[in-house]
Amino acid sequence: MSRDLWVDADLWNVREDLEVESGKRSPLRLRCMVDSGSTQTVLPLSVADQLDLPRRLSPLRVTYGDGRTETRQVATGLFMRIMGRFTETTAIVEPGRETVLVGAFPLEDMGFNVDLEHGTLVPYPGTEAGQCAVIE
Repeated sequence: MSRDLWVDADLWNVREDLEVESGKRSPLRLRCMVDSGSTQTVLPLSVADQLDLPRRLSPLRVTYGDGRTETRQVATGLFMRIMGRFTETTAIVEPGRETVLVGAFPLEDMGFNVDLEHGTLVPYPGTEAGQCAVIE
C-alpha cells in the first residue's frame, strides 16, 4: 500500500549557511512532500523568492508525470536538512505551486531510501548513526 509521505525540512540559502549552522539565523522550516518518482526538488515561486535563491540564466525544460512539458527557472544554492541530514541542491521553480516537493536526487544525497509502505524515510544501511560519504 502506498501513501503520501510528508517530512519537515529546513531550507536556507547557501549565502546564509554559516549563520544557520552557527545558530545566528533560523532556516525556513516547511512541511514537504516526498516524491521519489521526481528527480528534482520543486519549490513554489514564493518559497524561492522568500529564500532569495539565485536563478540560472538558462531555464530548464521539465516533463511532468502526466507527460506535459514546460520551461521553468532553476534556483541554485538551496540547502536542505531533513532528519538531521543535509544537502546542497538546485530546485525547479514552479509558479502556482503551494508545497515543496523533495525529489529522489536530494534524498539520495542525504542517504535516504523511501519506504512508501510504511510512510517513512529510511537511512541507507550502515548510515543509521549519521550521514556519511564513501570515497574509494
